[in-house]
Amino acid sequence: MASVPESWQARGVPIDDRAAIWSSAPENRAGRPLLVLLHGNAGREDDLLWLRSYLPPECVTVALRGPVAHGPGYAWFRVGSTSPDPPAPLLASGADPVLDWIAAHRADSTQVGIVGWSQGGAIAVHALRRRPTAVDLAVTLAGFLGVGDEEGDAALRELRPQVFWGHGRLDDVILPADVERMAAFLPAHTTLTEVEYPDLGHEVSETEAADAGVFVQAQLV
Repeated sequence: MASVPESWQARGVPIDDRAAIWSSAPENRAGRPLLVLLHGNAGREDDLLWLRSYLPPECVTVALRGPVAHGPGYAWFRVGSTSPDPPAPLLASGADPVLDWIAAHRADSTQVGIVGWSQGGAIAVHALRRRPTAVDLAVTLAGFLGVGDEEGDAALRELRPQVFWGHGRLDDVILPADVERMAAFLPAHTTLTEVEYPDLGHEVSETEAADAGVFVQAQLV
């Protein structure tokens, strides 16, 4: 597996727990599903808070901040300029801190899901590829896939967790090659719900948010 250029790495920086924005107090989280919200590149932890109104009210949500300072905000990994295709080890450098945070904070949550947009959507998928049993479901909005194999891919193909993939036909950030990789990988490794939005660019619409909420509701046990 290819190494990750040092300039791209999160360098093992853990998630800053002080920046996490929870929807519920600690005493109200037990026995409920947990949804982890991941912002996009150069974003902030509060970027996706508006999605809460579309997600099932029985879920506890927590919005995390990426571990890498980037531009006006933060990122889950630092994108280099030497290749247009992000290698799997690069995404692993961002997914692992999220997975470590989930392991430390899921407590007695009944289920755990990741909801991410753009770079956060890539992390939602890659977390499944790293530790397929750590996350029960994923919502990737305008996400993309790391290039190359990952250690959990074989197990993921067997487990086939539920994944919602929403993407816009007018997206000029996520390239056709990125869409093609997702379209080849996700049906072979997950139980996929895919929706393409013909008039959507690189953003999340209210319609897409509502569809994601219906998807999450259907997966709750």
